[in-house]
Amino acid sequence: MSKFFCPLPWIHRFVQTTGVKVCCSSTMQLPVSIGEFDKSPALDSIKDTIQSGQVPQSCQLCIDNELRGLTSTRQDALRDWPEYRIHAPDQVEYLDLRYNNLCNFACRTCEPSYSSIIERELENNISLKKYFNPINKLDYSNIVKDLRPYYTSLKRLNLTGGEPLLIKENLIILEELIAAGKTDIDLLITTNVSTVNPKMLELIKQFNNVHWTLSIDGVGATAEYIRFGSRWPIIVKNIKSILELKHSVGINTTVSAYSVLDISTLVNWFKSLKEEYPQRPFEIMFHAVQWPLHLAPQVTPYPDRACTELEQAIRILKTIENNPAYEVDNLNNLHKILKNSIMQYTNTFFEFTHQLDQLRQQDFYQTFNLKRI
Repeated sequence: MSKFFCPLPWIHRFVQTTGVKVCCSSTMQLPVSIGEFDKSPALDSIKDTIQSGQVPQSCQLCIDNELRGLTSTRQDALRDWPEYRIHAPDQVEYLDLRYNNLCNFACRTCEPSYSSIIERELENNISLKKYFNPINKLDYSNIVKDLRPYYTSLKRLNLTGGEPLLIKENLIILEELIAAGKTDIDLLITTNVSTVNPKMLELIKQFNNVHWTLSIDGVGATAEYIRFGSRWPIIVKNIKSILELKHSVGINTTVSAYSVLDISTLVNWFKSLKEEYPQRPFEIMFHAVQWPLHLAPQVTPYPDRACTELEQAIRILKTIENNPAYEVDNLNNLHKILKNSIMQYTNTFFEFTHQLDQLRQQDFYQTFNLKRI
């Protein structure tokens, strides 16, 4: 029996603007429709490799994360589908839809395939292109039609983007699922919380199991710096309106060379908000940046400040009831990585930061109250 198993190649499809993968961490992507991906020899090869007890080359990122003590996509999948720890049915039960990059934010840790704002920035500022992989967006005008064959077996749907609450095709998908009687699926909405579309909200309310993932990397000025386009008072107002729905809600924090410098403020803010809504299923989770390398948390040119912030965040997180214990482990392991890291890519970090600061009229040092290096 294989020591390595992941159910995602059998049950999951990750559909983004440039193609289809088995999951967000896989390095094997095909520029095809979801139906063509399912019939591809490349997918068969991944399944065969796993069944033979080996790790597919395209799955190495998960293994690397696990060896470093960080949560991997594979571990998340095994936790979410414990019944599929050694075997999974060959039917798509989980769709993660990121086929449209329409977005009103230009987050520093994001890329053009997920943000139309960043895509436009690169078109107007050629010097920035060296920091990003080129993208060749596919034509997803038939996405609604392409997804219909999967409705029967579907158990979970994650709407991301771009910003999913702005994408009109998502409205149609939700309407068709409701018409098909599939309101019992787990509906996941991953949003930047900048806007709440009333029409889409009414559709979402018709589903029995809804979970909101709110992408929040900082509080106040930190949030507005990292997630460019944010207006913090509006974000807070929208978060509270979502919490009033009594759905399951999670804060997802991308821990980067930026956010690690103010992470205790974020955790403290989360604790206060959780105390304000004590009866809600509400948690915070952390995922360290893996790419681009120059924005990984261990690249920060202020490691002492970052370690202090992590230590404070860990202390606060330990006092929060009902938050997953493994998130404390995540931050502890990240702290160890920072303590033992060798400074790399720092020059690239500064070059990238300086260029974006000039373009967006922001100031890294002022935002984080740092001495200029």
